[in-house]
Amino acid sequence: MTLIDSCARPRFTGDLLDTAALLREMDQAGIQRAVIAAPDEFVCLHNDEGNRLILDAVRSHADRLSGMAVVNPWHGAAGAKALAGWLDKGLRGLFLNPVRQGFLLTEALLDPLLEVCAARGAPVYSTIGTPVVAMPFQLAEVARRHPTVTFVLGNASWTDFCGYDVVPACRQAPNILVDPSCAIGPSIAGFVEALGPGRILFCSAYPRSRHEMEVTKIRSLGLGPAELQAIFHDNATALWRLPA
Repeated sequence: MTLIDSCARPRFTGDLLDTAALLREMDQAGIQRAVIAAPDEFVCLHNDEGNRLILDAVRSHADRLSGMAVVNPWHGAAGAKALAGWLDKGLRGLFLNPVRQGFLLTEALLDPLLEVCAARGAPVYSTIGTPVVAMPFQLAEVARRHPTVTFVLGNASWTDFCGYDVVPACRQAPNILVDPSCAIGPSIAGFVEALGPGRILFCSAYPRSRHEMEVTKIRSLGLGPAELQAIFHDNATALWRLPA
């Protein structure tokens, strides 16, 4: 089975994106491909510089890496235009971090970016689990307003007491997938049982977490081969439109 990590973020060291360290850790965990986004240095400001680094990394390692764009929604129409350009250049989706970028997930401020994603069939990954700005039910509201966009609920809302609201929020919007990284095993098992393996997307949360640990958590759940295939490979292939 080919393992795909749907959200990793290489460290930025000096003036370089450290993709070598990411690839080494992927190799140690048996992960063949990762979808990457720019590190925090570029999420709030200097979005274009971060996206250029990601695009260069993707082009240098086309067999191992795909990328997401970062655009702060406060850029408005200019940000939407920039996002369209980065998607046209080969990035596969939009990465959001409402805390770093300073907006409420439910604000209309975000709509121009989501309209671009809808037009291009691009997924949206958002960090979730910070009260007031980015909570599971807020993502559900956004997902209901934009039913043709697929959203990824980042890190299983782990900072919010292991994501108690993840399942009821996802039941409100079928276009949400769950990234179970950083959550504990019993919580992940509950997500799989309640939502089905077709809505669980393996992510490493690198460098916050480690690939081997996140792989081990999924493998320790006692799931069958078809369920593991969906979580580790098939869901990501469909979401990011990757080669089968």
